[in-house]
Amino acid sequence: MDELILNVPESDQAKFAATLPQQLVLDICRKNTTLNTKICMNEEYWKLLYEKYYGKSTNIPKSWKELYLNITIPTPKGMGQNEDGRIGIKDYTHTSVPRLINIPKDVRINKVACGTAFSIMLDSNGNVWSFGNNDFGQSGLNSEEDIFEPTKIPNLKVKDIACGGQHALAIDMDNNVWSWGSGLSGQLGIGLNHITREYPVQISNIKGKFIACGLDFSFIIDLSNNVWAFGSNSRGQLGLGDILKRTTPTFVPDIKAKQISCGWFHTIILSLDDKVKMTGSNQFGQLGLGLDVIKTSTLTDLPFGNVKQIVAGGNYSMIIDSKDDVWAFGDNKTGKLGTGAKNVLVIYAPRRINLKAKKIACGFNHTILIDLENNVYSFGTNDQGQLGLGDLIRRYIPAKIPFIKAIDVSCGKDFSIIIDVSRKIITFDEFETLLKQNAFASYEMNPALQIPYKREKNIFLFTFIDKLDDEYYVFGGYDQQQNMITKPSE
Repeated sequence: MDELILNVPESDQAKFAATLPQQLVLDICRKNTTLNTKICMNEEYWKLLYEKYYGKSTNIPKSWKELYLNITIPTPKGMGQNEDGRIGIKDYTHTSVPRLINIPKDVRINKVACGTAFSIMLDSNGNVWSFGNNDFGQSGLNSEEDIFEPTKIPNLKVKDIACGGQHALAIDMDNNVWSWGSGLSGQLGIGLNHITREYPVQISNIKGKFIACGLDFSFIIDLSNNVWAFGSNSRGQLGLGDILKRTTPTFVPDIKAKQISCGWFHTIILSLDDKVKMTGSNQFGQLGLGLDVIKTSTLTDLPFGNVKQIVAGGNYSMIIDSKDDVWAFGDNKTGKLGTGAKNVLVIYAPRRINLKAKKIACGFNHTILIDLENNVYSFGTNDQGQLGLGDLIRRYIPAKIPFIKAIDVSCGKDFSIIIDVSRKIITFDEFETLLKQNAFASYEMNPALQIPYKREKNIFLFTFIDKLDDEYYVFGGYDQQQNMITKPSE
């Protein structure tokens, strides 16, 4: 394998190595002293890796390698029901703690979207990875067999993704919109002749900047902020003034929008002038319009200003305002509104919960929230462990998931996926504490990952994997005679 790099002119070797899978390069460096010096001990290689995943830095660090290695790496983890692979973990029928989803080591996942029983993830290179139930081809892999581990959809590069009940949408690099999965209600936007599609199909004559999927309907915000709707409309959830389904994108008049979120039978739209518009079913108070409205097929104002994020769950809704406060309304039978009101089955108007947030994900009967410090809280139904709290106990107020920091989260019907960024370099004292607790399953000392200015002091970077498959990194010395990790001298 060394020839992969050696056949490239020496001046270009670091640049070429940065295009290869990182683990392959480290394996080569470990075996080849010359390449270890030219590549893994070369700051240029680590600078190129940093810029590949995180963009150019305005500050010049003391060591590009240390900067790169100290960054928390986004890691997808799943919890809850998994009988058909919907959380991407082949060996579990369900799990009540977040489990690592197996992806190639050089892949960085930036976003996740969950359908009723399937999931798709978007990586930093625009690739889409899918897994889970596939009865209607919603994996996009030209198959109807369930997918138990993340699999890349070929020939598709995108910048945004969204999942509905059994269908998915994506926006490619040229703003074209693609759809796949079930089209039984027209939710693919490609006409009546396409009941299902097992691979991505382009929706013609429309360019998009934002996409949203409900149970069996879809929305697009185009480049001019116009709103287009298609799919099931039995409760007026398309906001078109009737209850007729649409099989191709249909213009929604009198609205310019910047966000849309869809539940099972209702839709929330945040307009360009920051007004919240509601349409569809209000059977469970999910529109926040009070007891008297059962449903509406026209966009109706929710008297609520200064909104940052709108989120529709199955039969409920949540809002984050400009002060990062969280407001909830709708069906509350399982505590998924997080208000602590066990005996209040429906909340008909927005009620603030005692937590600030930067992102919320709503399933059918459970909710997960990321707070301002990237801590993760969950509440609602937990019969499959979808709250990630290590048990199957329902929560009526937000409960913190331990040892997790997240940048993204999505909820399916009875499962959840988070993008965890808690994996980090820990102090030697923290390492010793975890070691005494017998927390680790294995470890590796990797000479190729020595930091250049620490190399002469015999300080290595050790990788530890705990019993939940999480990785920890610690700098330490190594006593060869006693085969023992020692506290670093600096």
